[in-house]
Amino acid sequence: RAPAMDASASSMLRSAFHVVPPEEVLARRADGRRRTGEGFGLATLTLLGIGASIGSGIFVITGVAARAAGPAVVLCFLLAGMSSLLSGACYGELASRLPVAGGIYVYLRCSLGELVALVVSINLLVDYVVGAAVLARSFAAYVARGVPALSSFAPLARGTGILSPNPYAPLLVLLMSALLVRSAAHSARTNNALTALKLAVIAVVLGAGLPSAHPELLTPLAPTGAAAIIDTTALLAFSYTGFDAIANAAEDVERPARVVPAATALCICTCAALYAAVSFLLVASV
Repeated sequence: RAPAMDASASSMLRSAFHVVPPEEVLARRADGRRRTGEGFGLATLTLLGIGASIGSGIFVITGVAARAAGPAVVLCFLLAGMSSLLSGACYGELASRLPVAGGIYVYLRCSLGELVALVVSINLLVDYVVGAAVLARSFAAYVARGVPALSSFAPLARGTGILSPNPYAPLLVLLMSALLVRSAAHSARTNNALTALKLAVIAVVLGAGLPSAHPELLTPLAPTGAAAIIDTTALLAFSYTGFDAIANAAEDVERPARVVPAATALCICTCAALYAAVSFLLVASV
């Protein structure tokens, strides 16, 4: 019985660290492309990444970071953007070599094996689920306060504790899920419209505020010291989380080797410029 157990354990170990050949993954993509037809372009992919990276929190996180780093928050956002650009280059390279759905799970499955890919992917899914829940709960409070017919339910939507009920948040999640599962093209068009609206709001805020900014308020640049800049930069790197959505959509791109890296770089640079501009407006206007 001992040899049988050893053989079983050895088989499980080999299965856990089994590396899938890239050729097998690419063969599946070829079959899928024949079914799906046209793919996404540079503009759609870029808006996909921007929509996943920037939200209404751009007006909140800039204030939190400015309190910690002072006027140097502009530099912190740019440094965090440079760090994210390096990560984006890795994503772009991997997506151009393995242009399939699955993102980081596929990359790790083809390099480090099934077990590592599963563990990392579960962590990433938990991150997505928690983030979606927080955003849905916050947006539900905005809806309850902004829609007159729902104003009487605003306290219920805002909640007063961790376990307080929020009836609107699950409905919002279901609505967004229905848009996503309908089709890739339909969800891309919806994302394009919502992201364009989001960028228009940010542009209005910047257009109204920048003319009255006072650059002299940027001195001293780092009143809290270099250590605060480093700590704040590390924190702000999470503000760019979302550009990996571009790599996940590589299977629906006609020329992934060219379009995915370009869209990733354009997305991160655009996000860095917006973050820097909003943070500059914040510290130069108060």
